[in-house]
Amino acid sequence: MKNFDKTRKQLLKEIDQLRVKITELEKYKTGREQAEKELKESEEYYRLLYERAPLGYYSLDENGNLLEVNQAWLETLGYSRNEVTGKWFGDFLTPEFRNRFREDFLNFISTGMIDDVEFDMFHKKGYVISVEVIGRISRDNAGNFQKSHCVLKDVTESRQAEIKLYKQKKLFDKIIHTSNAIIVGLDKNHIIKLFNNGAEKITGYKKNEVMHKDWFKIFFKPEIT
Repeated sequence: MKNFDKTRKQLLKEIDQLRVKITELEKYKTGREQAEKELKESEEYYRLLYERAPLGYYSLDENGNLLEVNQAWLETLGYSRNEVTGKWFGDFLTPEFRNRFREDFLNFISTGMIDDVEFDMFHKKGYVISVEVIGRISRDNAGNFQKSHCVLKDVTESRQAEIKLYKQKKLFDKIIHTSNAIIVGLDKNHIIKLFNNGAEKITGYKKNEVMHKDWFKIFFKPEIT
């Protein structure tokens, strides 16, 4: 009987221990499930953020091949996802920038970052767009390259506006300096900032004699009586 009671007590003790382990496992399972749920929600959130971002996002492997692109990237360049995934990024650049990309990408991997780098890229329809890129490199704990993370912005309109402004300025400068009339530019203190060729011919002064000097002191000298 004593042995039976001992065995019974031992069995009850083991049952209690088993209950404790089961409770711990259930807590662990609940915690793990909650963690997995939160991780899944977090991944979904960032996936949607990545896909719906207003700027083009893409990542490259260590050879410069496209791993991922978001919807904005595809819309900017007119391609479908299966037309670009796995392709070399340089294939979408104009020849001039394709050669530059080979060097720039090596520097990118080395330094881990690029800021405001400009490329000219081919849209699927054949025309060229200008883009501005910033990027960072992600690495593993050992410092090895994993992939790049880059943001691409279409700056075609602003670049065209800059080119147009530059051409207008060149034309303006040409008109000014080929005119036979006196064209002079003064700041608010009457300091000469512009003196064209016509002014040189008519006044007899050379540009280097009058630039950054007071207009009135040169051309309105007081008469000596």
